[in-house]
Amino acid sequence: MYGVPKRILGLPNLSPPYHKTGIPGYRLPTEAEWVYAARGGVLALDFPYAGGEKLDALGWYRDNSYGSTKPVGLKRPNVLGLFDLCGNIWEWCADHWHSDYQGAPEDGAAWVDGIEDSRRVLRGGSWGSSAGNCRVSYRSSDSPGYLLDLQDYAGSDAYRSSDAPTYRSSNLGFRLAF
Repeated sequence: MYGVPKRILGLPNLSPPYHKTGIPGYRLPTEAEWVYAARGGVLALDFPYAGGEKLDALGWYRDNSYGSTKPVGLKRPNVLGLFDLCGNIWEWCADHWHSDYQGAPEDGAAWVDGIEDSRRVLRGGSWGSSAGNCRVSYRSSDSPGYLLDLQDYAGSDAYRSSDAPTYRSSNLGFRLAF
């Protein structure tokens, strides 16, 4: 079953797409690892949100964020002690986007197509998301370097160009795995 890797540790940190952080030994989590962590690891809890059933206690989203990100750790963590897996910011995963899991790796490795500018998986929802989009089961995607910058949405600079590999967005971030 995709989403609960057979082996959560020991994925290669030095081969693509894992070495992209520029920090030896650290990498973006795979989508399977993100889901595994959000569900509580080996406990595989079936809560709609990472750590429980009530998003207000666990994460920042459209109804409680007042339109901005918050410092990590102000809400309750999940059973693994991880904060803000649901809400606050969308989190990049190493996987390329696929609309379903047909053909996905069964070992929890990142599912990549070798196309550098492919859309990537985003998980967790953000401060601007509905509660439904913050559920552990919800998936989204976007292209690296071409994201809507919500802070600039009302102004003339509503998006960043795909030829700009680095940019900032108030609703997007990442976790590192090692």
